[in-house]
Amino acid sequence: MALVFWNSGEEETIGGLDVLGYRKIDQDLERQWVAGITTISFRARYLSLVPWLLQEIFERDLAAGEGRGHFDPDRLEAALRRLELVVFLASKLGERWGESGNTYGVLGSDLFTEKLDEFLRQGRTSADSARGGASLGTYIMPCRSLGLLGTAAPGSPLPVSLTERGEGLSQARREASGIGSLAEVVLEGGQITSRDVEEAGRYFSVNGIESLSEEAQLLRAAFLVVCDDVDAEAFERFQATITWALAKVGKLGTAGSADVIRHEYSRVSRQTEPELRPVERAWFEYDLRRRVHFALELLLRAFTLTLERREKSTISGVLAEWRRERSLAPFAAERLCWRDEVWTRPLAELSEQLPADAFLDGGVPYESARKLDAPNAAAFSVGVLLACSRQSAVVREDRGLLARRSVLEQVNDLFEDLAETELTEVLRRLLRDCIVGPHLQNALRKMADQPLAKCTLRFYPEGEVLWTTGTGVKAGRSGERLGNVIGLLADLGYLERATNTTFRLTPLGASWVEQQGAV
Repeated sequence: MALVFWNSGEEETIGGLDVLGYRKIDQDLERQWVAGITTISFRARYLSLVPWLLQEIFERDLAAGEGRGHFDPDRLEAALRRLELVVFLASKLGERWGESGNTYGVLGSDLFTEKLDEFLRQGRTSADSARGGASLGTYIMPCRSLGLLGTAAPGSPLPVSLTERGEGLSQARREASGIGSLAEVVLEGGQITSRDVEEAGRYFSVNGIESLSEEAQLLRAAFLVVCDDVDAEAFERFQATITWALAKVGKLGTAGSADVIRHEYSRVSRQTEPELRPVERAWFEYDLRRRVHFALELLLRAFTLTLERREKSTISGVLAEWRRERSLAPFAAERLCWRDEVWTRPLAELSEQLPADAFLDGGVPYESARKLDAPNAAAFSVGVLLACSRQSAVVREDRGLLARRSVLEQVNDLFEDLAETELTEVLRRLLRDCIVGPHLQNALRKMADQPLAKCTLRFYPEGEVLWTTGTGVKAGRSGERLGNVIGLLADLGYLERATNTTFRLTPLGASWVEQQGAV
């Protein structure tokens, strides 16, 4: 009889993005180098529009209260929704005044299709919407980190405070000629007409930052010049990231964030010089830890696939099934250069046969690795971990890579201790120490911290036996905030878009790199 899972019949089963609890390590590391830019803050125009809107709303609420501090959050929410609709329409229709019409990263692209249809049919639509309003939450962190907004005073009803830099952006927008009618629609509501959009849409389009030259200059300064309202150390790291990323794109010709990060990992792994700049070390370590975390999630996936088929098993039972797979699939065997009977061979021998440049030039083949069956995925995960251990050895030992007492260090210690141990026993230790226990602890901790949180358990224990919950694992890796940093730099003119996610260096970007001595 087939096993009936507790989530059978549910319309939604939670995937769980960080099922082992390891990704926080690399995410926190990246966060230190990107000045509050998040995985959802895509376009630079919002960095000026949000402070402008907040200042206008705060001042109008103050005037409505006859000088007394009144703040209406509902008024702000409605204005944010109108702003997002205007930005979407202006960006979408930008071809009318010579822009690209690209709406990549525009908030509400999936919410305002009916509004767009109505606008195209009738030449107008109501600015008010029951949908949207995410722009403040999406861009508040980068605005604060760049000194465009500040933290509200204790007890203040306002969500943020205004800064000198943010007020400068607002003033530049206020003084722009021809912006008034569409700005008034955003702030007070009414009808958005074709005439409004064609006359002033360029001032709201994500592709039109150059339409307000003073605003564009102030935004560039926010990225490149420190001010009193920012954390100076964090800003220095951010500026180092900008210079490093621009120089990398210039070297590669056409590249996205994945190319930039992979190139740095490969370069540092091959480099024999003892010195690394902090920014180089940081981005090497970021990718190193992401590769380790992916490999362990791939091993978790292999384990849960086997459990799902068996319904229940011990670790030993799973390993016994894997050992029956006498030869690896061609995809795994070719990339690892491992012969048959890998399960009984010592780890040191497998490490020696692994190519020194494994996964350097092309990176880890994430999508293909996810398609491997359980035994091959398990072996492949060890291959990736061995490559990471070998390729980071010099950096860890001679260049001061910070020991974070995380799973990376745990795996390296385990490999050192078990160098002469056969692969099956190495996998037993990895499963016990890095997969089963951490997954149970991570999932149960999340459920305890948030009583209404959905269950992310992939299995649960009954003594030594583990029972599947019927929910699979998709091995993944952290999304790159660096991609959005690079995208924002393209909006500001330091790069140009080849596609939505790949870029080329512009003369402005090359000039900045040269000024910083990073050519």
